[in-house]
Amino acid sequence: MELDDPKLQRVRVSLWKNLHFRKAAARPMLLLRVERLNAQGNLRVLKPLWLASGV
Repeated sequence: MELDDPKLQRVRVSLWKNLHFRKAAARPMLLLRVERLNAQGNLRVLKPLWLASGV
């Protein structure tokens, strides 16, 4: 999903569900990536923010 934030400007949020680490297959998690985009929708030089949460 992409959205316009008043403070951060253009932002893309990606979500992956039911992922797990190889040695912890019984512990599914969600993975989010938040990227700041420039006005044309291209990625900025800044690194994306990755967030993981247990389900």
